Amino acid sequence: MRGLLRHPRLLVYVPFVLFALLFGMSLYRYNREEAAVDQLVRLGVNVNDEVVPAAPWIDVLTGRAPLHRLFASRSRQIYLGYSVVPREEILELIHRVRSCDGLGVKNESDDETLRRLSSLSNLKSLSLGGGRVTDAGLAQLRSFPRLEELWLDSTRITSEGLESLSELPRLRMLWIRGTEVEDWSSLADLESLTTLAFTGRSFDDEDLRGVAQAVAARAARSQGRASGLRSLEVWWTGITDESSAVFSTMSSLTTLSIRDADITNAALAEIAKAPSLRELRLHGTKVTQEAATELSQAKPNLKIYVQGGR
Repeated sequence: MRGLLRHPRLLVYVPFVLFALLFGMSLYRYNREEAAVDQLVRLGVNVNDEVVPAAPWIDVLTGRAPLHRLFASRSRQIYLGYSVVPREEILELIHRVRSCDGLGVKNESDDETLRRLSSLSNLKSLSLGGGRVTDAGLAQLRSFPRLEELWLDSTRITSEGLESLSELPRLRMLWIRGTEVEDWSSLADLESLTTLAFTGRSFDDEDLRGVAQAVAARAARSQGRASGLRSLEVWWTGITDESSAVFSTMSSLTTLSIRDADITNAALAEIAKAPSLRELRLHGTKVTQEAATELSQAKPNLKIYVQGGR
C-alpha cells in the first residue's frame, strides 16, 4: 500500500488486477464444477442442463419478469434415483456443483446426506426417499433458503420435522408419501404453499381433516395477503366419504385430483361445494360418470374428469 502511495500512477492498474483475480477465481470454480459433472455422468448419474432464455426487456420494465431475467441463465438438475454409486464419492462430487438447482436422491438419502449437501444454496427442487431421513435431517433444509419444491418419499419424519419446513419461505409445493406425521397444523405456517400432494394408504380421513384445518387456519391468518392452497392431489390413500365435507372449507382450492380412493357419488356432492374449485379429476373411485355429468350440467364452471371407476 505504501508503494502505491509513493507511485500513485500504479493505482490505475488496481481495478484490472482485481478483475483478473475475480475472473480467475470464477474460471477455477467453473472448471472444477464441470469436471465434477463429467465424473458424475461417467458414474451413471443423470445430469440435466437447461438454458433459461432471457426475458424480453419490456416484461422486465412492466414488472412481469424480475430484473435478473434480463440475462439468460442455466438450470442444472441431478437425479441419483436408485444409483449404486458409492455414497461418499457421489456426495463429494455433487458438493462441487454449486449451480445445481434440482436434486433427486432416493435410496442414498439420509440425514448425513442433507448435511453434506448444505452447500447447494441455489437448490430450488429437492426429492428425498429411502426411509432414512428423520426430523434431524429435515432441519438441515434451512440451508436451502431458495427451495420451492420438496418431495418426501417414505421418510421417518414426524410432526416435529414438519414444523421445520416453516423456515423455507419460498416453499410452494410439497409432496408427501409414507411419513409418521400425525399433526398437520404446522402446514399453516407455510405462507407460500400453493400445491400439496399426498400418496399412500396411511393417509386417511383423519389426516385429511388435519390438513384442511391447517389450510383454513392459514387462510384466516393471511386475510387474503397470500394466494392460498390452489392444487391438492390425494392418490392411493385411505380417504373415504367421511372426510369429503372438508373440501368445502378450502376456499382457494381450484384443482383437486383424487386417485384410487374409496369415495362415492355422495362425496362428489360435498366436493363440489368448494367455492373456487374449477377442475376435479377422479381416477379409480366409485363415482359414476352419470353423477359427474349431472353435476357438470349444474355447475358449468367446474370441469370433472372421471376415469377407471371401481
